[in-house]
Amino acid sequence: MDSTSVLPPELLHAIFDHLGFSDVIRVSHVSQHWRVLARQHPTYWRRVVLHEAEDCPLDYIAVDRAIAQLSCSSASPIEVDIVRWFPTSGTAAQPDDVLPVLVENFHRVGSLTLHVMGDECDASAAYTQLLRQVPPSTGSSLSQNQLRRLALRNVELPEDTTLFTGLLTFRYVAEADLDFRMTADRLLAMFHVLEELDLKGVELETSTIPDGIESWICHLRYLRVFARRTSHFLTLASIARIPHVCVANPTASDAASIVSHFSEGQVEVELAEWDYVKRVQPLTIVVLPTGPTRVLEFMDYVWLPDVHNLASLSTNVSRLSFPFSHWDEITGALPHLVCLKRLVLRLDTVLNTNFICELRAPNLQYLVLLRSDDFRDSVHGPLLERFLDAFNTSCKSRIHLTLDHIVLEEWSDRLFDVLENGAEVRDKCVQVRNSFVLKAMNKK
Repeated sequence: MDSTSVLPPELLHAIFDHLGFSDVIRVSHVSQHWRVLARQHPTYWRRVVLHEAEDCPLDYIAVDRAIAQLSCSSASPIEVDIVRWFPTSGTAAQPDDVLPVLVENFHRVGSLTLHVMGDECDASAAYTQLLRQVPPSTGSSLSQNQLRRLALRNVELPEDTTLFTGLLTFRYVAEADLDFRMTADRLLAMFHVLEELDLKGVELETSTIPDGIESWICHLRYLRVFARRTSHFLTLASIARIPHVCVANPTASDAASIVSHFSEGQVEVELAEWDYVKRVQPLTIVVLPTGPTRVLEFMDYVWLPDVHNLASLSTNVSRLSFPFSHWDEITGALPHLVCLKRLVLRLDTVLNTNFICELRAPNLQYLVLLRSDDFRDSVHGPLLERFLDAFNTSCKSRIHLTLDHIVLEEWSDRLFDVLENGAEVRDKCVQVRNSFVLKAMNKK
């Protein structure tokens, strides 16, 4: 008699958490009860991971493990995450052993990630063929097909398939040298109940807008598209109701049409620092209090003052955040910040008062100076004093100042005359914090 049969399954699963995969296989042979528990264990059976790096080809142990997980598991739905690298040397293992097992068990897959990397063009065709081989009876019935999340990289979608009709999340990535395109008609035909659509490096062709696209868009909660051929698509009224929209590489005119959706209500605006790895600089606009978000990812440099609708939007901005190096660009693009209450400046360069454009925020209450990760210089008190005098002369009231991760040197007594409520200091060295406390006590 198996004495562990009286234990709750959760306790045995907790024990399995401390075992390696090969040990779980051995445990499954102890008894029928343990076999059932092992096959239902979420850590080893509900997530199949097969990752390959450029300099580290898959070994056959990893392939055999993935096959065992796909064929032996009784869990459903399962998550499959495959990343393959096919260098020109051709040393990578062939995917044929895994693909037939994946096709056979596709009806139990709830989330599928297929990323094909490298320079071998023939590799992606094998995985495209995989999607074509799934039996129609599996893909056409929503009761049998459990696939709800699909992420593809350099893998083309098959034509005329009903495999994705129940899909909720679709992420599609293509390299810059591959000409992958998606039409609005195809989206409407393939994805019936989609909630998240993320297209990166894939052009969405919307020269013709199909009937029914407005009601289809109403299901979306997240949309990320490449803006080059989506200008007509982005002007649809239903786009403005999507909670989170990210538009990659918009021109100034495309950005202006996107911003035109924000005709009323207060908004938060944040310009991120330029990401040299991704070669992108996001401008995020959040509508309050409903929360719709628009992220414009400028992969080619766009001078923000050229986005004319930002000027009209500036009257509704309640919170603004941007790198200090973009001071003139932001203040030029947002000239009338009459509702601005909170300003966050991320110091990515030395603080100075050489402004071409002055901030016009008469009702500003909070100023946060936040040090960027790659900026190490300290801030001198007299320079901070001159900055506070000059940066927003239209503001007649005093402000709350927060210095976050900034080292302050040469403290200036007159800073307390500039600030009505003193300054809040976070994460500073003890000497600086003590100097604030001492000066505050002297002022009292």
